[in-house]
Amino acid sequence: MARSRWCSTWPTGGNLSDLVAARGRLDEGEVSTICTPLASALAALHDAGVIHGDVSPTNVVFTAEGKPMLTDFEAARLVGESHPPLVAGTPGFVAPEVGAGMVPSPASDVYGLGALAWLALSGRPLRDRADLDDAAHLVGPAFASLLPELLASDPSARPGAPDAAVRCFEAADPLPVRFPPPGADHLEHALTQRLRTRADVGDLGGSPTTQSASRPVAGGDQPGRRRVARQRAGSESPSRGGDGPRAGRGGAAPGIPVWARVLALVLAGLALAAVLIYLLVRTPAGQQSAPSVTPSAASTTQVTAGAPATLDPATATREQLAADPAAVLSALARGRAAALTSADVGLLDRVDAARSPMWTHDSELIKALGRSGQHYDGLSYQVRHAEWVSGDERTATLLAVVDRDAYTVIGPGQTRQTVPAEPGRPFTYVLVRTEVGWLISDIKE
Repeated sequence: MARSRWCSTWPTGGNLSDLVAARGRLDEGEVSTICTPLASALAALHDAGVIHGDVSPTNVVFTAEGKPMLTDFEAARLVGESHPPLVAGTPGFVAPEVGAGMVPSPASDVYGLGALAWLALSGRPLRDRADLDDAAHLVGPAFASLLPELLASDPSARPGAPDAAVRCFEAADPLPVRFPPPGADHLEHALTQRLRTRADVGDLGGSPTTQSASRPVAGGDQPGRRRVARQRAGSESPSRGGDGPRAGRGGAAPGIPVWARVLALVLAGLALAAVLIYLLVRTPAGQQSAPSVTPSAASTTQVTAGAPATLDPATATREQLAADPAAVLSALARGRAAALTSADVGLLDRVDAARSPMWTHDSELIKALGRSGQHYDGLSYQVRHAEWVSGDERTATLLAVVDRDAYTVIGPGQTRQTVPAEPGRPFTYVLVRTEVGWLISDIKE
C-alpha cells in the first residue's frame, strides 16, 4: 500500500519536520499518503519482534522521489526488552505510558504514528489531550475518528500497526505530497497562517511565534467556535427606560392630530423630490454620484478580491480602524506583498512593526530568498473577512481571514514553479500604532 507513486519529488530531500515547518498543516490526502507506508513499516517491524522507539518527525525522511521512510533506530529494542531503563524518544511524540516509566511496546510506536499525523494535519504537536475531543475541528473530519484511537492513553485501546495502515489508507483519497521549492524557506503564507514558534513545535525547526492568552487551538479557532468577547466600538446600545413613551406597532406618538401627520408626510415627500431634482441637474450626464456611507464600528467588514482600501494605515485613527478594519489590513497586506516581491527589507518598515515577530519573520524570509537566488512573482493577498475585537489608541486586535492568491517562485536561474492559492483561516491580528501609522506586530490564534 505504499503511496510513493503519488508523491512529487523534493530534490534537496528533507524530513517531515522540515515539511511542516515550511508549509504548516498538510492536506488530509497528503497525510494518508505519508502515514500509510509508515504504518506498514511499523507493522513489519513489530512482526519481526522489533520496536522502533522514536517515531518522530525528524525520523521520517523523504527520498528524492518523494517516498517517506522511517529512519534512526537508536532507540529500537526487542519486544519485551526491559533495558535500558532510560526513556528515549522525542518530546511530544512519546507515548504517555513510556513517559511514566513503562517499557515501550508496539502500541507505543502506534502512538508516535498518531502524533505524527496530528502534527501534519494541525501544524503542531498535540499539547492538550482535551483537544482530542475536538479533533474534527482541529485536524479535519477524515482522521477525526482515527487519531483519538491512535493517541489513546490506554495502550490496549490503540489499534495495531497493520490496522492503522489500513485505516490511514482509507481515511482520505491520496494526494501528492506538495514540497516547497528548494533553497528558500517559503513561509510567505504568514498572513494566512499563524506564525509558529520553535516552542510551538518543539525541535521541529519551525519559525518563531507567540501564543494567545486563551487555550491554544491548533490551526486557529473556527468562526463559530471562538470564545472571544467582541468588544466593538459603539456596539452596545443604551437600554430603554421604562417610563418613556413608546410607539405602538404602526402607530405614532399620542397627541398629534391625524391631519398634521398626513401634512408632514406630504411636505417631506415634496422636499425629497426637490432634492433629487437638484442632484440630477447638478450631476453631469453619464456620471453617478456616489453615496457617502459611514460604516458602523459594530459591523463586520468584508472585502472581496481586488477591492481597494479606503483607509491609509499611516493616517487612520482608532475609530476609523474600528469602523473599517478590512480597509487598513488590505493596505498592509498589499504593502507586505510588495516588500516580499521586491525583496526589499526597507519596505517592511511601512508594514511590520520594528523588531516585532512579524518583522523578524519577513526580514528573514527576504534574506533566505536572496541566499537561494529566488524571487516571487504575482504574490498577493485578499482580506476576505475582518472585524474589530478590541484595542485603544496604541494597539488593536482584529479577527480576520486573509487568502493568498497563486504566485510563481522564480529561480534559481530560469526555473519557475507555481504555488497554488491558499485559503486563509480565522486568526487574530495584532496591530500597533507607531510614528508611521498602524503596523502589523503579530498573528496569533
